[in-house]
Amino acid sequence: LHSLKVIFWFSTGALLALILISSFGFFLYQKTYENKIYPGVFVGNFEFSGKSKQNAENFFDYRNSLVKNYQFILTSDYGTATISANEIGFGYNSPLLANQAYLIGRSSNFISDLSLVVQAYLGGVYLSPSYTYDQNKLLNIIQPISQKLEKQPVDALFTVVNNKVTAFKLSENGQTLDSQTLNDKILSYSAGILNSQISQAVTFQIPIKIITPNITTDKVNKLGIKELIGTGNSLFFHSIPGRIFNVNLAANRLSGILVAPGETFSFDQALGDISAFSGYKQAYVIQNGHTVLGDGGGVCQVSTTLFRAI
Repeated sequence: LHSLKVIFWFSTGALLALILISSFGFFLYQKTYENKIYPGVFVGNFEFSGKSKQNAENFFDYRNSLVKNYQFILTSDYGTATISANEIGFGYNSPLLANQAYLIGRSSNFISDLSLVVQAYLGGVYLSPSYTYDQNKLLNIIQPISQKLEKQPVDALFTVVNNKVTAFKLSENGQTLDSQTLNDKILSYSAGILNSQISQAVTFQIPIKIITPNITTDKVNKLGIKELIGTGNSLFFHSIPGRIFNVNLAANRLSGILVAPGETFSFDQALGDISAFSGYKQAYVIQNGHTVLGDGGGVCQVSTTLFRAI
């Protein structure tokens, strides 16, 4: 029993001594590399042992300057844009990479820091390069092209012939710039461009995203539209010109709207804002018991006529 106690206290003392020595040694190591990146820390294939964070950032800025004239040639049926790497700030994410390298072994966890420092010293810690560019600058440069390719989807519309509903306007897909795919495409060239350090050019098509309409021709055939089930009529030929304009405008904006089985239709929601900003003219309305001029006079007749049909 006495021997076991001796072994226990000896082991405990040795362990405490080891921890104390390790802590003191690590403290000296930290002081030696104060404000410097620890030995064995790599970003990609580049080692930054003993370098300051600013040294590392300057290094990546320099690497970026070597490819500033590299060109991205973006082609499409709507135009071509030639953009230099310098114009969009393309290259290594210098501040981020310098900070990541410097923070290796500098967390608030002693065990984790000691482990990383030892790992870096013995075998190296390798960080993956991070690349960046200014996406807003890129989008501004290609805006004339993206505006040309922009196309809103068109819902299928129908008319009534001999009391039967038939399609008179087929649905059409819309399209827009696929900015996410464009971003991924540019960043996919990062490693190759920055490792080459040669002013060259890469050419690729501007990616386009297809937008399907809410009501496609094939979907409409499944909505159960077969025949005319109700009509509502009203006359407005004695109205003033502004009121006639508003009635036609509101009726046209409602024309062709499809209500799916079980769906709730809202006249206000379908028509949207009724004001001069949305195209309506001044015409007589009843307000507080008086007939006065107001934006959208006559729209109430459209709602009444629709109610008659329903």
